[in-house]
Amino acid sequence: MDNIFTLKDLITPVLNGNFSGCISTEADDGGSFTAELELAAKYCHSLQHQQKVVVMVSNTLETVAALLSVWQLGGVVVPAKREMSEAALQNIIDDCGADFVLDPEARSLKPVTTQQLHAVVPPAFHYLTQPRLTGVDLALIIYTSGSTGKPKGIMLTHANVISALRSILGYLQIRQSDRIMLISPLSFDYGLYQLFFCLATGCQLVMCRKTINPISLLNIVEKRGITVLPLIPALASSLHKYLERFNKKINGVRLITSTGGVFPSHTALGLKQQFIGAEVVKMYGLTESKRVSYLPAGYLGEKSDSVGIPMPGLDAKIFREVATEHNRVVLEELPSGEVGQLFVRGTSVFQRYFNLQNDAGAKVVAGRYRDDNWLATGDLFMQDADGFLYFKGRVKDLIKQRGFCIYPRDMETIVYKNPAVEICLVAGVKDSYDNEIAKLFVVLVEQTKQAQDEFKTWLQQHVDADYMFAEIQFLQQMPLSNNGKVDVSQLTKAA
Repeated sequence: MDNIFTLKDLITPVLNGNFSGCISTEADDGGSFTAELELAAKYCHSLQHQQKVVVMVSNTLETVAALLSVWQLGGVVVPAKREMSEAALQNIIDDCGADFVLDPEARSLKPVTTQQLHAVVPPAFHYLTQPRLTGVDLALIIYTSGSTGKPKGIMLTHANVISALRSILGYLQIRQSDRIMLISPLSFDYGLYQLFFCLATGCQLVMCRKTINPISLLNIVEKRGITVLPLIPALASSLHKYLERFNKKINGVRLITSTGGVFPSHTALGLKQQFIGAEVVKMYGLTESKRVSYLPAGYLGEKSDSVGIPMPGLDAKIFREVATEHNRVVLEELPSGEVGQLFVRGTSVFQRYFNLQNDAGAKVVAGRYRDDNWLATGDLFMQDADGFLYFKGRVKDLIKQRGFCIYPRDMETIVYKNPAVEICLVAGVKDSYDNEIAKLFVVLVEQTKQAQDEFKTWLQQHVDADYMFAEIQFLQQMPLSNNGKVDVSQLTKAA
């Protein structure tokens, strides 16, 4: 990647017919991809430098062709999941002041008139020649909560994306011989980067267009010879339990990754045993910085509860706010073993939210010069004496129950030690007296009254009474968001 500075540089070999890899879906071999690229080039030809394009995304060849065409012309991709409601879509269009909406399935590019809410207005430069695309130009505006009334548009430049891509490729060692299974939607950055891996290495990408369960996943793994399996925790847990239940072992996969939530240590260790010869790499990140840390596969046994060390090219430290005698607040780095907020710094950190009035959890703390910024992630972490990071939960998710501070991820780690648990989540809710309490939402492998009673007895033996959950709710299945993460807002709203 020595000569790659923008996504346009990355995709030029594909557009020129010099791409050695293959992009396909689980149901086809990608043979029509070249034709889709030619069509996309025709209906996108009117795009100009840095115009914002909301792309209705699905895991199809048509979508990939559309994305590549927008970047080739220097446009800014604003991915929106095809199934998104009209109201949520309009929120995004208005918030970013989109110039076009692109529908790959209809092969159409339509100009839009927006009520631009908080637009970024550049100086009035009048060009005689077309601007050259560089690393400082915007590549993506990714919305993390477009289904709410306050969408959060994360602004990422080409340099942000290429920096993260170079680092992740380095520690995962993706190679040309790999076959990557794309399960996450392309509207989710975890999904998008699987596409970037394919473009950068010339490997094969197999996109899944439909919802995946353990049985269909394993069928695709066998049929298409998958070697790299990027999972999210909910699916990883279900896959582990399925293989455990039927005592199955899988060959051929060399690498399993997971991000997008807490990846329980017993699930990671279990999948390593079930996928013969596979390395399992736990990762932590947030869209504002793409990736923050990874746990090298060799440390999975020794540091199974950790999310690893900072990725190459990025600094990560744990700070707390301290008031000085002059009423000035300073950020003080914490020693190992203490819990505080994680801050990260590096070239993969986003520019800002498109809407500066956004109240998102992550904040940019300005440094001494333009790029010397720290990202306050809004996440609670602890670092051990060896420098490995441990996720404790969101700052806003810290639960204070009867005077005791409860870290949700610590409690989930305990619960996951019970083999009867398929998936769980701990959240703070209000009781009937408006007091904050810790509530456990849990799905058991065997959903019977006896299994529930045995689980409650087990909890009494393994959880200190001062930290015991005030409420437990057994679920048939855990509600998931469009990105496959546990939908916390839906759970707590119902509670």
